[in-house]
Amino acid sequence: MKNKLLLLIIMFSICFQGCTSKKVDHKIYLEDTSIFTTSNDGNSSFYYRFYTHDKSDSYTTSAKTTNPDITADVSLSGDEDNVHQLEVNLHTPPGKYVFDIIVTVNDKKFTIKDVHHINFNHPNAPDILGEHHGKGEYPSPKSFPTDYTYKVNFTQSIEAYDFKVYGEELKSLEKVSNKCIQLKTRVGKPNISSLTYVVNGEEYSLYNIYHVVSSDYYKKKFLK
Repeated sequence: MKNKLLLLIIMFSICFQGCTSKKVDHKIYLEDTSIFTTSNDGNSSFYYRFYTHDKSDSYTTSAKTTNPDITADVSLSGDEDNVHQLEVNLHTPPGKYVFDIIVTVNDKKFTIKDVHHINFNHPNAPDILGEHHGKGEYPSPKSFPTDYTYKVNFTQSIEAYDFKVYGEELKSLEKVSNKCIQLKTRVGKPNISSLTYVVNGEEYSLYNIYHVVSSDYYKKKFLK
């Protein structure tokens, strides 16, 4: 009798837990990819996508960083097939940093790891122009191959420059003015790439440029 009673208690406990608890599994897009942001005034932002099994009409969000000198504000938008887009706003003092951001969504935590940020405070800091740069944008061409152009403006005159590129089919760099260079690439297929270039002996990079056709590509590649 005691054994039967104990078995009933165990079964009831399992059923109760299964009926009342929600399974929330945060599977993060670009889980192993670093994020690179820059700013000239300490304020920058990027977009980050994550997937969760639960659906809700309302979400509460908050964030903190592993660096006490850096604060992060987050807001959430989009709930298409449980894929959410998180906008992260950073506030940083001058300097170069690598840190993690711990995000809480409806009391469930996940971590955006290895966020790289440079708050430029030197006179030759590049000012990245155009909308397709390394701040988490998602260029969405209708077909491939497709061409992209990146412009970078400098506060000092450009004396010499060199160009290296990874993951692109076409590589070109030209000086369009005394203080501006233009990078042109032809992308043959969906990928994640980085551009590296050298101006006046100093190396700069645009990290994690995402070329995708649609969110379906992200779902197939990153939601495994």
